[in-house]
Amino acid sequence: IFLNDVVAYVNLNENRENWRKDFYERFRKYVVSCKTMREAIDSVNKNVRDELMVDYNTKREKPDQAPYESMRQHMASCSGLSILLTDAFRAVGIPSRVAGTPAWHDDRGNHNWNEVWVDGKWRFTEYYPSEDLDKSWFLTDAGKAIKEDLRKAIYAASFKPADSYFPLVWDENIRYVHAENVTDRYTSLYRAELSAVPDDGSHVALRVMVFKDKDHAEASGDRVATNLDVFKGDKQIYGGRSTGATQDMNDVLTFKVEKNQVYTIKFMNGNGVIETQNVEVGDQTTTLKLYMK
Repeated sequence: IFLNDVVAYVNLNENRENWRKDFYERFRKYVVSCKTMREAIDSVNKNVRDELMVDYNTKREKPDQAPYESMRQHMASCSGLSILLTDAFRAVGIPSRVAGTPAWHDDRGNHNWNEVWVDGKWRFTEYYPSEDLDKSWFLTDAGKAIKEDLRKAIYAASFKPADSYFPLVWDENIRYVHAENVTDRYTSLYRAELSAVPDDGSHVALRVMVFKDKDHAEASGDRVATNLDVFKGDKQIYGGRSTGATQDMNDVLTFKVEKNQVYTIKFMNGNGVIETQNVEVGDQTTTLKLYMK
């Protein structure tokens, strides 16, 4: 972790700049009195924008800006902002890396953000932070990422060789930016958020599993990972991605829904056609099985 995510001097393919001493002097004051890694992360995260005076702006010169390129313009893309924040973290000894996706599940574009190593695991944050780690506007979309799809998976950049490369939307010919495919962590986070049923007595769990067909709907290997949406009447209330053949059989896409209501599930079947199925939920956990064929 130290060698790969603190000492490393570059994130993606940005120009190589000698930023570390300057960033250490800039951000040391925010962490010198912190007692824990979490305190240090929060302190840097809350002060990075005012310290560097860089904001998101589509008029920036290029998406893959190095720190001083962004600071000179006072503007950067989400990728440039992520590079700034990870370098700020690394300068004061906080392990960090850039994460992102070349395209959301519905092809609405790309996005990059940051991960930090704290309490023995990776958690995500952004240049404009939410109130807590692993919380952001994009988790709903990240929760539908497709691990097997090069463009729609989620990656975490690595300085050392890893199991994949980081697909860069601004130069698809670049293959030297190493990356880990971390899609499973984001889809699991989103499923956990969906399954957190309120203790108000009015909600119950709706579990959805998708299988190849009715004749193959028992074994773990029969499951299919696919995006689906949940509607109540004409209003979409949830969306998510079912668990596939390689995930734990107990890991089931779960939504928190009101008791004694009828819901509509929409998904694309194996023939590429949107299929609709209604499910009546009573006052107990309901498990719905869907079939691609």
